[in-house]
Amino acid sequence: MLPAAFLPFIEQRPIGVMARAIVERFFEPEHLDTLFRETAVHQYERNLLFSSVVDLMQSVVLGAEPTVYAAYRKRRHQIPVTDDSIYNKLKGMEGGVSEAVCA
Repeated sequence: MLPAAFLPFIEQRPIGVMARAIVERFFEPEHLDTLFRETAVHQYERNLLFSSVVDLMQSVVLGAEPTVYAAYRKRRHQIPVTDDSIYNKLKGMEGGVSEAVCA
């Protein structure tokens, strides 16, 4: 399943390896976008994918970027919307979507 180079990590820190695998799977863009499509009632998805918003917020929460705007500036070539669109999406985030992400 994993390359042999990972064996020492698996043997010495199995919980850490499992936790990382779970987190990486949970934050896969396809998974997040599907979750949004199945849960959102009023919000919609056009050019700004839910996974892009999560990526921006994740970088701020984990301390990689100081603000959402700073995270957006680094990724603006990948995200085809304005910073206003991102802030509007964040302001209108439905409670059900947030609940589904945490469930």
